[in-house]
Amino acid sequence: MLLAIDIGNTQTAFGIFVEDQLQATWRFSSDAHRTADEYALLLEQALQHHGLLRQDLQAVILASASPNVQTIMTDAIRICALPQPLVVGPGIKTRLRIRFEPPTDLSGDRIANSVAAHFLFSEGAAIVVDFGTATVFDVVSAKGEYLGGVLTPGMRIAAEALVSRTSRIPRVDLTVPQQVIGRTTAQALQAGLIYGHVDLFQGILQRIKKEIGPAKVIATGVDACRFAHLSDQLDLIEPCLTLHGLRLLYQFNS
Repeated sequence: MLLAIDIGNTQTAFGIFVEDQLQATWRFSSDAHRTADEYALLLEQALQHHGLLRQDLQAVILASASPNVQTIMTDAIRICALPQPLVVGPGIKTRLRIRFEPPTDLSGDRIANSVAAHFLFSEGAAIVVDFGTATVFDVVSAKGEYLGGVLTPGMRIAAEALVSRTSRIPRVDLTVPQQVIGRTTAQALQAGLIYGHVDLFQGILQRIKKEIGPAKVIATGVDACRFAHLSDQLDLIEPCLTLHGLRLLYQFNS
């Protein structure tokens, strides 16, 4: 069995693979204030919950957007006596031609997403939209070239910025309002955050397609399903895209 770990800025996702099949997944919050012992305990409890033993895991691969949490998680893996993780970073074989400068600036989750999009989910050009702490666009050509991407603040960052920088904006649930014109402050804020983000990512997708031509759009990330029925430009929703990419990267490098 392979344990794949995707450390994001907000959440850390775990996946158990038996060959190419994803058998189990779970998530923790990404908290740099947790100790390695705390993460080790959470990891052991999750394995037990899924009926797994430490010795069931033959390999571990890890990608991270948070270096601090990566260090703590690596220590937790050692405490659990699990195999030393393969870390997605410089020198790893991706089978993509990386046309990004410098390549070391690409986080492991973006590499994994691009690998999964090209080798598993698209026969032509692909655009990955990762709805997380940031909304991240990654573009892969039909020839397997990583062409670059776009970074924008995520919807939750925008919401927190409004609350923290203004005196009369309340914290609201990010539910979709029935109409754009809000009749309360909460409705107006929900409409602006959600529909504003829809128009933002749809506009960026249109501009990308003007540069590269037709492409399959694959959405992932914690908020991907929230936008599935609000846009006709998302061809596929795959919440576990990064984990599938990590599985491929392990196979490419083992």
